[in-house]
Amino acid sequence: ARYLVTTMLHSLKSADLARTEDFNRVFAAMFTELSFGLKKSQSVEAVIDLIEALDGGEGLRVSYPSDYRECIIGVEGIDVQLRCSGAALEMVFPRAGSPGELIERFAEIRSAFAVSRELAGIIG
Repeated sequence: ARYLVTTMLHSLKSADLARTEDFNRVFAAMFTELSFGLKKSQSVEAVIDLIEALDGGEGLRVSYPSDYRECIIGVEGIDVQLRCSGAALEMVFPRAGSPGELIERFAEIRSAFAVSRELAGIIG
């Protein structure tokens, strides 16, 4: 007698709406993932190479399986895992939060990716 309930907010077009107090009150502590489809497919190996070339000095770390089907990116000081499959970026949070909270963490990750023009281009 086990079950899983998944709540999905799909195709949100306005980050401003997601930051409003009323919107966050309705969706408080409901989400643990934020997913973005990439406009342009990325080579997972290329993403890995870009991060490894930084040699950890910029606070980014990466792990991946031997078949390179995806990589998990960590950002120093941000308790979020970023999973890159080449077609999508998925942020996985350790605890549920509101859409506004998740978007704020995304902004922090985007800043961390600004260390490289190529990495910044992935996240847009």
